[in-house]
Amino acid sequence: MEIRERIIRVEEFLDKHITLTKQGFDNMDKRFEQVDKRFSQMFAILITGMLILGVLITTFGVFRQPQAGLWRLPHTFTVFIRLM
Repeated sequence: MEIRERIIRVEEFLDKHITLTKQGFDNMDKRFEQVDKRFSQMFAILITGMLILGVLITTFGVFRQPQAGLWRLPHTFTVFIRLM
């Protein structure tokens, strides 16, 4: 009788352990999906920012001052930034 009770306890323990393991893997899968979605969002934001920067540079132009070695935006863009 004692051996049978031990076997039942071990089976219950293993069932509980298997259930918890499955839940853990399900939670990990959900987390990976969330990370993938967030990565896709951040990548889209990065690409959008690069496109906007390209449009601004193309529209307003960027001039280089050879004597200073610095990049300077045209005056109209500088005024626009100050108004923001």
